[in-house]
Amino acid sequence: MNWRIERVRGDVGSLHDASPPEHAERVVRILEIEQPCVVLGSSQNDAIVDYERALARGVSVTRRRSGGGAVWMAPGDQCWLDLWLPAGDPLWVDDVVHGAFWAGEAWAAAAVSIGVASAEVHRGGLARTPLADLVCFAGRGPGEVFAGDQKLTGISQRRTRDWVRLQTMAYRVWEPERLVDVLA
Repeated sequence: MNWRIERVRGDVGSLHDASPPEHAERVVRILEIEQPCVVLGSSQNDAIVDYERALARGVSVTRRRSGGGAVWMAPGDQCWLDLWLPAGDPLWVDDVVHGAFWAGEAWAAAAVSIGVASAEVHRGGLARTPLADLVCFAGRGPGEVFAGDQKLTGISQRRTRDWVRLQTMAYRVWEPERLVDVLA
């Protein structure tokens, strides 16, 4: 099966709230953002963000529907791909843990192709660290890609009866102090 490729530019909140594709086909959405943003996980408390400081720095705050910790995003700092699969697609796996492995394998192959010596896919369930509930890239999730202890690619999932949406991201620029700066 082929993938339809879409390029979409917008604010982070709107991109997270995007609707599924119109037709039951595989879609890769290459997402580009317009301003810096902190993206909270679905269960995170708003109180972790210093909204006054974020506003002063021109940083928006939004929430994604999938769990996990906060994510820092800024124009050009990351490669954000949403991968949409319709129900019944050969890549669809009902098991949430195993369902992200194929995406991780694709990201790992891409990393190796650009010179990363070793890119390994996390093949277990969610592995929390002391900071993982606060910051997404501090934990390990199914299908996520690592070079040693360094996370290369984060993956979260949203599932319905008709679609699975894998939200994947790899940083081009990782400066965690920018996220820490706007946390309360």
